[in-house]
Amino acid sequence: MHAKFSTYRFNNQPPDDLPLTVRSCGSYSLTAQSSVEAPRKKWFSELFWSQEGCGEFELDGRWLKVDGTAVFFLLPGETHHIRPISDHWTYHWLTLDHPDSARWLQGFGMSERIVPMSDCPVHLFKSLYKIIDSAALTSDTEAAQMAHEILLTTRDLRRTANLAKSTWLEECRQRIDQDFADSQLNISQLAQDCGVHRTTLFRSFRQHYSMLPSHYLQNRRLHRAMDLLKQTDLPIKAVSHDVGFSDPNYMARLFKKVTGQTPIEFRIAHRQADITSPNHS
Repeated sequence: MHAKFSTYRFNNQPPDDLPLTVRSCGSYSLTAQSSVEAPRKKWFSELFWSQEGCGEFELDGRWLKVDGTAVFFLLPGETHHIRPISDHWTYHWLTLDHPDSARWLQGFGMSERIVPMSDCPVHLFKSLYKIIDSAALTSDTEAAQMAHEILLTTRDLRRTANLAKSTWLEECRQRIDQDFADSQLNISQLAQDCGVHRTTLFRSFRQHYSMLPSHYLQNRRLHRAMDLLKQTDLPIKAVSHDVGFSDPNYMARLFKKVTGQTPIEFRIAHRQADITSPNHS
């Protein structure tokens, strides 16, 4: 079903006594065959909040996909070119025409053009529609308050999502710390245990810890191998087994890549250093 609703501020000029001003808002439900409008450069900021389905918007010559309940935005001077790509796409939007509108978006953490959200606050957009449509003397102030509430919601939902992400990521990291010596432990199994796709685990772990989970697992094994080489006389094959490497030759290659020495060279060098140390008796 194709349906468009929009409403505009009664006064064309934004009030000069408010730090946040709403020019218009609307709700579009589109089909894959719908045409939104011809591409056009606009002078205000616009925030879009997808409710269901998916679509695309063009930015710097690239089409960016918006899926589910994600938020995206366009800034003053950018061309608005949007299209649905699913059978049905519903989204809500509002425009901000205060000169500082871009700074408002940035201040609420809109650093990425597409921000995944867990929900769309349809009730807040409906309240904003009614406020603007009423054309009351207080509508500009009330619309600014409602836009502020919508922006706060983007921040709160993002914080909740980040907290949930940090929780399962921390559990994943702790699992590696606890079970790295298990040669059966691998990233695919970790992702399955965390209930996420392997690609999601790789991307999220790198964003949160500045390291791929596979590298973290590898480093935990190598650091434990270093300890065993320093503190024991275990054969290299036994060290490899005890730290979770099923192939001692693979461990040796990684070890030399990281330290510049083979495991045997590392052990000898460490013990020679102990012998020549002033504290050695």
